[in-house]
Parts: sequence; structure tokens; C-alpha cells
Amino acid sequence: MFPEIRELANEDPLSVREAITQQLQKGGHATLTETLHDLHAQYDDLRKLEDSVLELRDLFLYLGALVDEQGRLLDNIELNVNNTEEYTGAAVVHLERAKEHKESYDSKRWWFWLISWGTVIVILIIVGICVGPALMACCGGGKDK
Repeated sequence: MFPEIRELANEDPLSVREAITQQLQKGGHATLTETLHDLHAQYDDLRKLEDSVLELRDLFLYLGALVDEQGRLLDNIELNVNNTEEYTGAAVVHLERAKEHKESYDSKRWWFWLISWGTVIVILIIVGICVGPALMACCGGGKDK
């Protein structure tokens, strides 16, 4: 990955002191300042890398939670679709039964009116037959005597 970071991370403080001591022996104060500056820069880079890795970890945790939540929402949607399918099937059965009842009602209503009017006509005929001769005799029946 980053071998120089691994090397720096594996160094112990004693090896850093030895590097500083060697720099002092070789070139003096100027190179020591540069070495110290380089060490600080590498340390800052390591801190930035650590922060980035932690931020990436948090991002993955957030994405995992988001995927889990989306999975639950999809399961809920699937359950609602299945329930809707069942309710729709039941509604179709109810509508078919309602249609049958309406057709039966219409047929019964037609027969009711037919029988009612037939009864009225039969009663009027019977009344006409029974009352007709009596009315004719009472009122003169249209013949002059």
C-alpha cells in the first residue's frame, strides 16, 4: 500500500533518535531542522490518513445502516403489494356475488310486477263478472221496459 508509511509506523522512538543523532553528526543544525520538519510532515500525513480511514469507516457504517433500512422498506412494500393482491381478489369475488344478487333481484322484481298486475287484472275480471249483472239489473241495464 504505502511502504514508507508502514516503515514510519513501525519505527520506534529510539530509531528516530538515532536518525536525529546521525543527522547532527553529519551536517549539523540545518539538516536536523529539515529532518525534524520531515518527521513532522510525515506525522501530519499519518494523522490525515488515519482521519480519512476513520471517515471512510463511518461512511461504510452509514451506508450499511442505509441499506438495512432500505431492505426493511422494500420488505414492507412487498408485504403491502401482497396484501393488495389478496384484497383485490376478495373484492372481485364480492363484485361477482353482487352482480349475481342484482340479476336475481331484477328477475324477482319483474316476476313480482307481472304477478301483481296479473292479480289486479284477474280481480277486476272477477268483480266485473260478479257485479256486472247486478249493475245491469239495478240500473236498467240499458234496455227500456
